[in-house]
Amino acid sequence: GRSAEQALEIMRDSRIGAHGAVALILAFAARITLLAALSPLAAAGALALGMAIGRAAILPVVALERPARPDGLARLIARPDGGHGFYPRDILALAATLALAVGMAGIAGVLALGLGASCALLVGRFARARLGGITGDVLGAAAVLAEIAAIAALVGLR
Repeated sequence: GRSAEQALEIMRDSRIGAHGAVALILAFAARITLLAALSPLAAAGALALGMAIGRAAILPVVALERPARPDGLARLIARPDGGHGFYPRDILALAATLALAVGMAGIAGVLALGLGASCALLVGRFARARLGGITGDVLGAAAVLAEIAAIAALVGLR
């Protein structure tokens, strides 16, 4: 869609379009390509840690950005007061992810977490500029891109 309203309407449609299909294929191909550079055991660990980082990386996005619409998925997990900031559970989840990253990969895990969170925050900023805020689709894209970035960091730093 050319306007934010058109884009939000397209995103509300549950059918996948050509752009969505291409994005899914590219995301899958990126994971496979990166993980192929590792042994099977290392690939399993990198995938698991990457998935954890991808999910944790959306917490800062939710804490710092507002939902694009008042009735979407992002509104369900945003702060009910409309403010910004982290809930204690968010800090606990991020700390647990950091501990997991350090335990599994040491400094490479910390760097992977930082890169993943940075990618997710960039997606959130882009969504604010383009759509006026975040949506469930935006959070899903942020998680996938953060996961791929984290896996790339783990592969590159091995």
